[in-house]
Amino acid sequence: MNIFIDLDGPILNNMPRFYSVYFNLVNALGFKPLSESYYWKLKRACINEETILRKTGCFDQKFIQAYIKQRIKNIENKEYLSLNKVTDRCRNSLRFLSKQGNLILVTARKSKENLMWELKQKGLYSYFKKVLCDFNDTITAWELKFDLINRFVGHINANDIIIGDTEAEILCGKKLGIYSIGVANGIRNYRQLSVLKPDMIVKNLTGVVRSWAKIEKEAEI
Repeated sequence: MNIFIDLDGPILNNMPRFYSVYFNLVNALGFKPLSESYYWKLKRACINEETILRKTGCFDQKFIQAYIKQRIKNIENKEYLSLNKVTDRCRNSLRFLSKQGNLILVTARKSKENLMWELKQKGLYSYFKKVLCDFNDTITAWELKFDLINRFVGHINANDIIIGDTEAEILCGKKLGIYSIGVANGIRNYRQLSVLKPDMIVKNLTGVVRSWAKIEKEAEI
C-alpha cells in the first residue's frame, strides 16, 4: 500500500516562513505590513499575494511585480526554509504511517536540493520511501501531483491513500481513485476541505493515526 502525503501543512507549519518573506519584502518596499494573524486569515481564504499586497496599501504595479519576483526568489532560500516548524507530534505519526505502507512525500517545490536539505536538517527524510518533487506554474497543483505519482510510482492500488491540507491532494486522490484524507491544520480549514468531499477530514496527522482502524475499513486495506 502507498501512502502519499503533502509536506507543507500536514507535516510543516510554513506560516512563519510565508509571513517572514512577506514582512521583509513589504518593509523593504516602504510599506507597513499587515499583522501576522490577518495575513494568515487572508491566505487561508485563498487570497493571493498580489491582492494581499494591495490590502497592505501597495497599488503600484511596478512595486507589485518587484515583490512577486523577489518573493519567488526568496521563498525557498534555506534562510527562510529554516523557519518552517514541524507540527506537533508529527514524527510519531510519520513513524506510524511508515510502518503501514510505503510512505511517499509528494510536494511542489522548485528546488529539490533545498528540499532534501530541509528534510535532513529537520530529521524527516528517513520516514519516506520516496520523495517526489517538482514545480510547474502552467498547470494546477493537483495536476502536478497526479503527474508526479503516475511518473514515479509503478502501480496505484485501489486501497492507496493520499493525505493533504488543500484541494491539490483531494482532487489528485479523486482522479487516481484512491482514499483521500484532508487535514485541517494547514492552509485550508475544515469548512473549505468539506466542500471538496474527501473521504475523511481530521484535525492533524495525529487524527489520522487515531482514525486508522476506520481508515483501514473504509479504504479496504
